[in-house]
Amino acid sequence: MKVAAYRRWQALHAARGGSLASAREADGDDGGGLRTVVGRGACVTVPKAYVVHTTRCSIAPVRVAVVDGHTLVREGLKALLQLHAGIVVAAEIAEGGEIGARLAAAPCDVVLLDQHTWLADDCDIRELREYLPVLLVADDAGDPGDALTALRHGACGVVFRSASVASLLEAIRTVAAGGVWMPPKLQLKIAESLHEEPLRALTPREREIARHVAVGLRNGEIAGALRISEQTVKTHLGRIFRKLEIRDRVGLALYARRHGLTSRPEAGQ
Repeated sequence: MKVAAYRRWQALHAARGGSLASAREADGDDGGGLRTVVGRGACVTVPKAYVVHTTRCSIAPVRVAVVDGHTLVREGLKALLQLHAGIVVAAEIAEGGEIGARLAAAPCDVVLLDQHTWLADDCDIRELREYLPVLLVADDAGDPGDALTALRHGACGVVFRSASVASLLEAIRTVAAGGVWMPPKLQLKIAESLHEEPLRALTPREREIARHVAVGLRNGEIAGALRISEQTVKTHLGRIFRKLEIRDRVGLALYARRHGLTSRPEAGQ
């Protein structure tokens, strides 16, 4: 990622005091394409391209990057968000690998990241979080383990696909202002997880795969034993690594053995 571009953008926002565009241009130009921007409690020099001409008490729009592998979803979200004052979709990104370059070219305030794109492309939320907030768009059916994992990795909020437009807008504005946003259902799950062992975050299928890894089976052997594809095994392993914050198979095998996953299959397996 082009760190300098982000730093300049963040400096401008600091000078403007966040989303309230109280900044004004200082007199003159330094001759090198830079301008000094004065705002609430800060004064910085930034490239002229980053200076936003504002009137008194105007509101700076929240610039959103929509990351989703489905064109229809991206375009639908853009059309929806831009119906509302104060929200601008500054970037539409189809693949996780494009995020760094696209955000360097079009600085944003919030990344609206699709859960499936994050998992499929193995986006590093921790790296993104160093530059700007990440708001995950997650499935609200079934196990919320992926959403919890995203929060542990630095996401500033989660909004479910079934959320209302008002909730989505509130989530975007809250995260852009430096807050954390999540639906009540997820708040309850987090409260419950504080009293749970890390293994409780795994689904029965993920536990079974972890058990097979612990006894030394390779992906192809696990796929054959469970009658699933090898790619499905890899997908499950990626989720297991994220949930348990383990880096590789060796670490997973050691973890599974320490927690007794090699003893016997669970009931119903």
